[in-house]
Amino acid sequence: MAADRTVRRRVLVLTGIFPNRCNPTWGVHVFQNVRALAAHADVRVVAAVPWVPRRLARGRYRVYAGVPARDRWEGIETVYPRFVVVPRVGRFLHGYQLFASILPAVAEEVRRFRPDALLAYFAYPYGFAAVLFGGVFRLPVAVSCRGSDVNFMTAPRLQGGLIRRALKACGHVLVMSEDMRALVLGWGVEPAHVTVVSNGVDAVRFAPADRGAARASLGLALDARIAVCVSRLSHEKGIDVLIDAARVIGHPDVRIVVVGDGVERDALTAQAHAAGLAERITFAGTRPHDEIPRWLAAADVAVLPSRAEGMPNAVLEALAAGRPVVATAVGGTRELIHDPALGLLVPPDDPASLAKALEQALSSPWDAALIARSVSSRTWDAVGERTARCVDAAMLTGAGRNAHTPSEHTPWHAG
Repeated sequence: MAADRTVRRRVLVLTGIFPNRCNPTWGVHVFQNVRALAAHADVRVVAAVPWVPRRLARGRYRVYAGVPARDRWEGIETVYPRFVVVPRVGRFLHGYQLFASILPAVAEEVRRFRPDALLAYFAYPYGFAAVLFGGVFRLPVAVSCRGSDVNFMTAPRLQGGLIRRALKACGHVLVMSEDMRALVLGWGVEPAHVTVVSNGVDAVRFAPADRGAARASLGLALDARIAVCVSRLSHEKGIDVLIDAARVIGHPDVRIVVVGDGVERDALTAQAHAAGLAERITFAGTRPHDEIPRWLAAADVAVLPSRAEGMPNAVLEALAAGRPVVATAVGGTRELIHDPALGLLVPPDDPASLAKALEQALSSPWDAALIARSVSSRTWDAVGERTARCVDAAMLTGAGRNAHTPSEHTPWHAG
């Protein structure tokens, strides 16, 4: 059958990790994935926003109240329906709560947009709910697993069972690394239904740049040796281990800059102060994604001390910027730092090894151009094309056993 290049598939994306007017950096890499897919398909996003009773709302839950119900985020039509959630209570119920809360909004988008398939980012609760929606609306479903959803969220028995059941029921599973693929296959998902689609990197935005100019623009010391860590401040990212490692490093000119925010910020700041490292560790907070290339350009070395990973964007972007990476040998990081010319790998939860590797990296010469070339093939367009093929595969498999087969009237557009 000859493909009709004039008609594009319509993909309805379901997630809750997506930028909005109140938090424009939230889920920026999911947005980049969606934008890449939009070059190959017509895309609309349902980005669910948690709704918490006013008396219980704290921190980010209060901020969510200002998110508009509908928006156009950099050209992508997006709706932000609310779903009822009680923080830290009954997390294994969140998939059902999400399904029940946003069913009217999803039904409206199915009616108006008439999608050919559903694509969920994060296995839980969004992938789980997507499988339920696929059954209701007889649509094929693909689920993109991002890392923590399969590395950590499957640990609780009930929640883990729901995640594994959803992945086996959907039409296709996208994972970030070979390590994640092996994990998912171990749960009984058919090998033909699992594809590695890691993130891309913008080689124009993230490219080797002048270190001195970057430091001057950010107000960083020109004569210091600086390790930059771009990370969410949560337990799995191991920033506490990085602080312990900094205590071991004896060189007073070494500085560590942590770019990012999260639930552990207060605890980590207190840990750094208690260790007498307030002058040597800077918590820069959340920065616009467009600013991250400057922080990486300012670095001598990038560092990521995670306890577990999918395929870390921070490592991809650091390599594209020509900076060597000191990271833990977990998940997809091992696939990126596959040559000692690119950086050093250490065991997780090992401050002494991390400190030794940082000292070595900060004292060694590195070839920025060679490092940048190591990820030059990981383009966002390639990610979009692979994602499109995975959604197509979900349609061909019967998608959660609810779906239709691709017809001559809705073939993939070549982009």
